[in-house]
Amino acid sequence: MQTEKCPAFWIEAELERLRATLSSDFAAIAWIDDNKGRLRWRFVSGESNERYRHIEQRPDRGLVGEVLRIGRPVHADATAGRQHFESPIMLAERLSAALAVPVHVCNKIRGILLIGERRKRMYGDGEVKTMMDAAHRLASWCENLLR
Repeated sequence: MQTEKCPAFWIEAELERLRATLSSDFAAIAWIDDNKGRLRWRFVSGESNERYRHIEQRPDRGLVGEVLRIGRPVHADATAGRQHFESPIMLAERLSAALAVPVHVCNKIRGILLIGERRKRMYGDGEVKTMMDAAHRLASWCENLLR
């Protein structure tokens, strides 16, 4: 009898794969808690500390807030505005560059997929496509696990 792996296993494996594929230090998924109206970082890979566990933010702030507002990928790098770098997850993980994309479930943004680097770097169109593909794969796993 073959046992099925838990969706959490697949989510963590996908974050590890993203970090390796995009040569990045950090990858994470934040999910919106409908009951509290807050965003929490639920799965991470490459964390430098445990601070992410305590980050619970309003979904209209910083880098993730912009992704939620516009519904498209957002870069935080040398060309981005200061408000992106004031994002709690970027400060907690000391990220110098990041790319965040929406995670859609049933045509609604339910979460954010973020990849980041602790040194200066710019993410290009190829990385955006890789992240959007990963967000699509992760959407059903997260929805099933976080109901």
